[in-house]
Amino acid sequence: MLAATGLGATLGLSRQAVDNAAALAGMAAARLLAPRRRPRKVAYRGAGGADEQLREARETIEVLVEASPLAIFASDTEGRITRWNTAAERTFGWSRSEVLNQRMPFVPSADEPACGGELCAVRKDGGTVDLKLWSAALPNGCIAIAEDVTEQRRLERELQESQRMETVGRLAGGVAHDFNNLLTVITGYASMVLDEPEDAGAVRAHTEEILRTSERASALTCQLLQFSKPQTAEPKAIAINELILNMDKMLRRVIGEQIELVTALSPDAGNIYADPAQIEQVIMNLVVNARDAVAAGGRITIETAARMLDEERVVLSVLDSGVGMDEETRARIFEPFFTTKEQGKGTGLGMATVYAIVKQSRGEITVTSAPERGTAVRVYLPRIRRSAPEPDAGPEVGRRQRGTETVLLVEDEDEVRRLLSDVLERHGYKVLPAARPQEAIALCTSHDGAIDLLLTDAVLPQMSGRALAEQAGGMRPNLRVLLMSGYTEDALDVCAPGEPGAAFLRKPFTPTLLTQKIREVLDAGEPEQGRGAEAS
Repeated sequence: MLAATGLGATLGLSRQAVDNAAALAGMAAARLLAPRRRPRKVAYRGAGGADEQLREARETIEVLVEASPLAIFASDTEGRITRWNTAAERTFGWSRSEVLNQRMPFVPSADEPACGGELCAVRKDGGTVDLKLWSAALPNGCIAIAEDVTEQRRLERELQESQRMETVGRLAGGVAHDFNNLLTVITGYASMVLDEPEDAGAVRAHTEEILRTSERASALTCQLLQFSKPQTAEPKAIAINELILNMDKMLRRVIGEQIELVTALSPDAGNIYADPAQIEQVIMNLVVNARDAVAAGGRITIETAARMLDEERVVLSVLDSGVGMDEETRARIFEPFFTTKEQGKGTGLGMATVYAIVKQSRGEITVTSAPERGTAVRVYLPRIRRSAPEPDAGPEVGRRQRGTETVLLVEDEDEVRRLLSDVLERHGYKVLPAARPQEAIALCTSHDGAIDLLLTDAVLPQMSGRALAEQAGGMRPNLRVLLMSGYTEDALDVCAPGEPGAAFLRKPFTPTLLTQKIREVLDAGEPEQGRGAEAS
């Protein structure tokens, strides 16, 4: 049946009532729009007579049909159009004069009974329109009423896609949380093996390979998280040209010797404010994508420039001389898990990750491509006046990793807790380990000496790391807090990096990074009253 959803919703009618009304209207239209038959001769009384009344009724119906927001059209037994209202002209694109007495493929056949359904029809301009159709048989043809539901179906598809991606994002986040805990353990123990001076030869080589593989696994986990939830970024002023030059050797190793890599970096490109690791990931993903599209002897070009658009922008371009893409492929390249590579050769996450990072960095991205004409990807990021900081020559906090302070360690994963305890004790810290928040609260009460730092996972049984930090900070006003998590959404919830007292460490991390971060937190100056709670 015809679903006049907008009007029905406005009047507060049920769907059944709307469909019934549509059916009655259709029957009335079918009856009154049918060719006139010679009336029987009867005796009339009163002025005007039945002929006048019938004429007025037909004129009223004609006006209603013409004014209807729904497409109404009729056809004869051969399928030729006999009626075509203004709404039909809008819906299908053909004028009345173009279709009258012409056959239209989407018009129901004359022998179909009154029925309802949906179909996709072709417009005059070649586009398509989704229709909700109701039709009824006439003595010499049929009449149909069609509602354009194209926008409604588009919104439904977008909602379904959004729900699907939300589900994928939740799954990715949950898997990443556990996976990053495992990677923390693998990376931690492998790093500790490398720290042993007597280890050499095959053991060291094998351990280094374990670390390299762990880093690749960590990067893949970050890609899974990047499009599902915005990552906790640590933005700073970046000289874009310098960042690209620092990546040059690595990029050349990635693309190989058979493809030429050219850099055309404008000295006026300037600086951006973003997370350096994320921008490196954007460049790496774009170059890898270009490499896979370029045959031996081809070229990949990285360009930078400054442009004035809606604001000053730094334009980072990656151009390739590869196979290019058709319009259908180009329209889908940012979809997660969409890939044109062979089975097992690509995850379909590279460009989705690029898109997520660019949007998080308040940027825009465009893609220009055509088959056999290569591809140009341009990233537009806000340009800042601020200068990038000079490369760090190795500050005291970077060199100093040992300490004598007491650390309250709260981690519900046994393997991670044992690793972190071992690392901290090796670096001189006294460790109070706890598997549950209530154990940590009990230690805050029972421990006689000072507790200098709370190192806690953000996701814990019974309460979150943030709630634990607030409660422990109330008991120990000088307590500093360092939260850690392998789940990006937790990071966004528990702290805001860059704010006073905020400290967060993303899993997986190496023992070196852990000890450096701990010293950074402990050496940041005397905490304010209750700073422990604020650090969450």
